[in-house]
Amino acid sequence: MIVGTTTWYCADGTISYFNPWSACNDFNTCPDASWKLSEDKSTCSRPNFSCLADPKDVSEIKLLAAIAYGEARTNNYEEIAAIANAIVRRRDSWDVSTINELVEKFPKFAQAARKQNERYRLIMCAPEDDPNYTIAYQAAANALNHGIDYANGGCFWDGNDLKSDGKKHDKYRAGFTYTSPEHNIFHTPEPPPKHRHSTHGVYNYAYESTAAYGSTIFWKYTSQFIHARGAKQCH
Repeated sequence: MIVGTTTWYCADGTISYFNPWSACNDFNTCPDASWKLSEDKSTCSRPNFSCLADPKDVSEIKLLAAIAYGEARTNNYEEIAAIANAIVRRRDSWDVSTINELVEKFPKFAQAARKQNERYRLIMCAPEDDPNYTIAYQAAANALNHGIDYANGGCFWDGNDLKSDGKKHDKYRAGFTYTSPEHNIFHTPEPPPKHRHSTHGVYNYAYESTAAYGSTIFWKYTSQFIHARGAKQCH
């Protein structure tokens, strides 16, 4: 109840203010964005998140679509596609045959899969032909077929936590540099050069940016870091 108004809770989950119950049908909206209004605007529905879709039991394209969609902060195709590119590059770097095997062996590499957030579960709990997630499957197919590389060689990514965590973020501790001002979408400064000595040399930054879309920045190891540490790209 909102003070000073009469509130009616309609059968379809909508709320009507000032109007009698008979006017409920004039308010064709769902409780929140997690619900979908039917075409005839009579009912609201949402995915059944009680499904137990195991990463081992779904197709590689479905799992990749779910992770990329779950990691993305928006429905920007380039953002989702770039994440899918980065995941496939990680798969290949770690010498595993499928994304399913990657998740099984390295469950912490993607927060969406590890925590099974809502966007991840939306795809995992829906059929592959669900039209609501076409862009996620298109992005996954592009990456699996080695199509356009939206990540531009990147295999790591960060969202707004790069800004919110500040100096506590692992990228700050390791050191990163922007290769283009356009990649600095969160307006966060580069940390000072580290000038760290390692087995084969010295490096200032471990990561360099490769692309940015929506709310995600993409990275790869710098050549300095790879040489100094004897590291393998994306590993």
